[in-house]
Amino acid sequence: MSANSNEQTDAMNNFLLLIKTSKSHVKSLSPRQLGEQVIALRNFIESQMSEGRLMIAYPLEMAGVIVSGSKGNFTEIRIDSEAELISAFYLVGAESLDAAVSFAKSDPRFDDSLWNVEVRPILKAD
Repeated sequence: MSANSNEQTDAMNNFLLLIKTSKSHVKSLSPRQLGEQVIALRNFIESQMSEGRLMIAYPLEMAGVIVSGSKGNFTEIRIDSEAELISAFYLVGAESLDAAVSFAKSDPRFDDSLWNVEVRPILKAD
């Protein structure tokens, strides 16, 4: 990240956007829809990064493990890929929660299909 990016994010708040869907939803997209969505997402991510609003964007595999419990007594549960799960995440700089929500609504995933995006403010460590 450049010094200019750091200056911009210092004046803004940071938000974590958790993009959620199910594997069955992704499978329901036609190859054409999926290809168009990938291109639209790539263009969106590149433009938002170049404008300094989007700092990080990563897709996640539709697999994983949930670990719960306490020291010495853990439970591991495989993530159900058919249930709603986090499929990607963004780190976004925005002036307010409302601005971060507006950013989330501009994601091209919403153009032709149903997704959920959880928008969470990141606490500032002082």
